Amino acid sequence: AKTLFPYTTLFRSDSKISNNNYYDVYIIGCLVMEDEKGLDEKILCVLEEDYLKGIVDLDNLSDEIKNSINSFFSNYKKDNNNGKWSNVIEFINAKESIELFKKYKI
Repeated sequence: AKTLFPYTTLFRSDSKISNNNYYDVYIIGCLVMEDEKGLDEKILCVLEEDYLKGIVDLDNLSDEIKNSINSFFSNYKKDNNNGKWSNVIEFINAKESIELFKKYKI
């Protein structure tokens, strides 16, 4: 079955956030990976306040944050022993990620 949005959106912030609220976010990049179901893109966003502070592309994130994201998605299915797997392919920049978002936007 085809989903409406065939990717996951993640955002990071140092600000306190709450469940069941809407936030303005800006796309800064994408983690392209694959799993047992095929290609799986993770759109990466920041809150508006962080965007206005200059976090407008992946290059503005520290290597520590990018490595943490990469490590999590490289390993999060390994301990399940249920035939699931994941492989990180690459990060892509904000411009390419926005085009990817537009491709699937309804």
